Amino acid sequence: MPNEHKIIFDFIHRPNFLKDKKKIMIDIGLYDEKYILPYIFEKWNCHAFEPIPSQFNKLKKKLGSHVILNNKAVDICSNQIKEFYSGPTMGTSSLIKFTKVHKLLCKVNTIRLDDYLKEKNIKNVTYLKIDTEGNDLPILKSINFNECSPILIMSEYENKKSKHLDYTWKDQINFLEKNGYYNITCEYKPIIKYGGKHRFNKFLINCKKLNYANGWGNIISFKFLNDFKNFCKLYKIK
Repeated sequence: MPNEHKIIFDFIHRPNFLKDKKKIMIDIGLYDEKYILPYIFEKWNCHAFEPIPSQFNKLKKKLGSHVILNNKAVDICSNQIKEFYSGPTMGTSSLIKFTKVHKLLCKVNTIRLDDYLKEKNIKNVTYLKIDTEGNDLPILKSINFNECSPILIMSEYENKKSKHLDYTWKDQINFLEKNGYYNITCEYKPIIKYGGKHRFNKFLINCKKLNYANGWGNIISFKFLNDFKNFCKLYKIK
């Protein structure tokens, strides 16, 4: 089973990739430190969002000044107060109540990503990671791609979650393609139980539909065609 986080980190840290590029990572839906730590160790400029108050406070103590940590939820509109729900596991907390056991956890303030980038005077993003349990497309839509197009994006999808916001994997792929990105879908089989073992299926390129409509996975998106081709060649994706 592939580890998308590791292969992206390894790909980004090839000598030629980072040449003349700023090392800026934005992690939306941080939850814990395991995916951002490798970038901190490499002295990247890291920004992260974690709206759950208890997790935010823990991360603030652990990460200190190494990350610019925000306790807002990134969404399609700024300056709104929205309900945030806890699910069957803490990793399924979301703005979306996508299971029967989701319960109100707290209320959170929202911000568009392009508003945040302007606020921090960020004009270039090397890697954007989005993992927000069904809210990924609204976050992508909060980016002004004419002003800032991340070089590499990884966003999660699961139709079972996103249907509550009336979009699917296909809508997410189409939006990324419309904004000039070359995409690889890392497809997993449907989740039997949240928190259980993941079951990888395959990498999909230029596909019009999923093998598992109720599956889930990540979309890895490249701004530059050459990066997309090099990634496919390096990891033997066809």
